[in-house]
Amino acid sequence: MFSLSSMVCFDCPFINVLTKCDLLSKEFKENGVLEHFCMCDFDYMDLSRLPPRFRAMSRQVGALLTDFNLVTFRPVDIEEVGDVSNLCSVLDETLQVADEAEVQDHDLANN
Repeated sequence: MFSLSSMVCFDCPFINVLTKCDLLSKEFKENGVLEHFCMCDFDYMDLSRLPPRFRAMSRQVGALLTDFNLVTFRPVDIEEVGDVSNLCSVLDETLQVADEAEVQDHDLANN
């Protein structure tokens, strides 16, 4: 929820990066637990502690976030080249920095 409220307040492209994944155990990464947290799967929320009047609202907010994929986290293990490369691709796609760059025409004959 904090991520979502920050996204709304800043009104700019937002990427949630989950760092320090290199410190997690191999079982934690391979069993899909990390993926479960990164995708913000609200079906597994324990709402039993909430008062009954807030349970339905929490389920609906969770369904909205899940349906529109509003909040996700990108795990980054600095030791994995693929993770860093994927993060760079996501950053480039989201921020569209390369799209706004001017094309430089290098004419080798003028050198």
